Parts: sequence; C-alpha cells; structure tokens
Amino acid sequence: MDKRFEEPIYILLWCAVIVGVAAATLYPYSTGFYGAPIITSGVNLYSCDFQQPAPMGITDYGVGAYGQTYNYSTSSFLGKINIMSLHANSSGDYNMTIQLNANIAFTHGNNTFVYWGQNVAYIDTHTNSIAFIDNVWNSSGNRSDVNASAITGRGNVGNGTRNSTYYFYEYNLSKNYGRLHYPDTIYMRVNASTSGSGLPEIRFSFDAGHGWITYDNVTFTGAAGSDLLGLEVSGQNYTPGSTFYDAEFVLGGNGGGSNTTLINSSMNMALDYWNGHNYQSVYNAYNYGCDTEEGISNTSENLAFNTFGAPVANISSGSGGLGSIWFYNRSNVGLAEIYTGSPNGYIVLNETNTNKSRIYYTGGKATLTLQPSEYNISVYYSNGTLYRNGFIKVIGNKISTLNMSAVFMG
Repeated sequence: MDKRFEEPIYILLWCAVIVGVAAATLYPYSTGFYGAPIITSGVNLYSCDFQQPAPMGITDYGVGAYGQTYNYSTSSFLGKINIMSLHANSSGDYNMTIQLNANIAFTHGNNTFVYWGQNVAYIDTHTNSIAFIDNVWNSSGNRSDVNASAITGRGNVGNGTRNSTYYFYEYNLSKNYGRLHYPDTIYMRVNASTSGSGLPEIRFSFDAGHGWITYDNVTFTGAAGSDLLGLEVSGQNYTPGSTFYDAEFVLGGNGGGSNTTLINSSMNMALDYWNGHNYQSVYNAYNYGCDTEEGISNTSENLAFNTFGAPVANISSGSGGLGSIWFYNRSNVGLAEIYTGSPNGYIVLNETNTNKSRIYYTGGKATLTLQPSEYNISVYYSNGTLYRNGFIKVIGNKISTLNMSAVFMG
C-alpha cells in the first residue's frame, strides 16, 4: 500500500472506533434510540424491538442513566392506568391488551427457577368491554415448558406460540362490571408469596372500579422446599431463559404476538413496587418492554406527574420513539424518605386527603419517588386521626429525609 494513504486511513479507523465506543457507552443516557449498541457490564436494552410497533408503557429493567445497573426483589407490583379515551384498530380489530408482567424467582437446591407472570386486561375498544387473563411462562431455561403436574390454579396448561407450554386462565366479568366508562381507572397487581404449605405462588388481581378482585392464585406445587426470591428486577444479568429480569406495564395487541395501532387516545400510566413499607413509583423507567410479544404503534409518551407529584407516563396517539421516560440519577425525579413517627397509617401530600391520594405504609417509614418540588406532608394514624404535619423539599437525584417525630407542634 502507498504510505501516502496510510496515515489518513489510520485516522479514519480510529475515528470509527471512537464513534463506536461512544455509541455503546452513551445509549443508556439518551432518551432516544440510536441502534443496537452493547452494554459491557449488564444487559443490552436494545436487543429486542428497535421501533414501533412495540409494547409501550413503563418498564423497569434495573438500568438507570449512565449505565448504572441495580437489582431488587419485591413481593408486589402495582400498575395504574387512568384512561381519558382509548381506541385501537388493526384492520377492523378493535381489541388490545394492557399487561402487567413480572418475573417470579425461587431457588431449589443449587438451581434458580424463573417464571414470567402476565396479568392482562383484554379490552374491546369499540364496545369498551373488559376481561382479565393471566399467563405463566417458564423462563428457567431456553424454551422451557410449564409442567401441568407442577402448577395449579384456576386455569390450564396448553401449547403456546413460543414452541413451549404455558399456563393460562381467563376471568370474565359480569355484564354490569365488565364495561369501562371514560374517564376510568384500572388498577392491576401481581403478588408473589409463599403458601401456607411452603410453596411459591403468584397471585393476579385487579380493581376496575368495583374493588379488588384476586381472580387467580397460581401455586408451583412441584417446588416443595424452595426458597422464594420474589419478583425480581435486575439490569446485571438475564434469566436462565435469556429473558430480562424486568417489570413491564405495557400496551399491546390482543394476544398471540399480534400488534395494533393507537388512535385518538389519551391516558396516564404508573408502575409502583412494594418497597417493604409502601408502594413506590419505580425510579427509572423506559417506555417499551422487551419480554412482551404484543406491540402497539402510533404511540407517543412523555414524562408527567400526577396531582400528588408521582411520575407517570402520559400516553397519546402520535409518533414516538423508544427510550427512557425518567431517570432518578438524571434529576427528573427525587426520593423522599419519611420517618412517620407512627408504626402504621397513611400519608397525604399537599393536604389532598382522598381515598385515591392516601399512601398507606407500615413499619414507621415511607419512601416516595416524586417530582422535585416542595411538599406539605400529613401523617395519619390507621384510624384516620391526624398525627402531625411536616414539610419536605424534594431535590432531583437526591434522597430528602423528613423525621416526623422531630417536627415541632406549636
């Protein structure tokens, strides 16, 4: 090769290397999608769908800004969706799903077993009718089956689209309860616990305006002697089945890997987890799910905050990309640690004391993910009697602390 061309070529090669390294390093920081780069320590968030249609909503992968990974276990995830209007259409099919999905994990001997539980609201957006379905898939290995003799609930085990068996159950609401009236709010919950006989179990519940209903309790009867780890979130490694340890509250098609399109719609979605004292909004959130097969297009998401300062995904019909919604360590949200001075009760922010605004806690403490701002805090005993009022200033990317026992009562 002519040496006159060697130096420019070397410079170009080094530039390409630098650009590639920058792309691989910077993608978790961005709110947009830049391709399929690789995280060298942790999971690759862009190893799934690269564009819409995709499962859109809120997902906690255990990955924050600047490539920070973390993990936690919880006994419960709570999804809340406030729907102002909802219309989906795919070639004349108006059906879609809202899914709260999480991984339950337990150990038996030296082995870890992971199952993907899906709490699904099935909605006909033409008639506004609603039903609930749950699925349980085995993520303990690649293409692992659900053994019908090792799982019990109200449903059955059948063949799925992933060339493996899975558990499923459909719960149909009565005619009076099974219809939405917008604006309307749906609450969905997935709980993990150990049965009285020491078996891991996962419970599926919802509240569609008529109180909480636990419609299925799935027990892993073949797991006697196991140790429950809980509902797992981790950005540091994958499940034994090469899926994500994530929690997803997402919109998608009507099942079987189908897609749909959002039309003339508006809603807010929130995803909370039980932190041992109270339900707290996840403090890092992405707008797409990697483990859900059903997708939706024409979906736009933005960070918003509800009346009480908690972060929500504001979703409407329109074009939008895939990326992050909020990051704790990018200062869009802050954490408030409140030592209540009372063992059990509830907290009200900014003196708005209604059933929906009450944050119930146990163990004398509550931790909240909030919009950076100033808040008046009121702590109530379980019987509804006011304990005392306080004040806290929440700062982004910080943990602000308030000890209600030390608040002066003049």
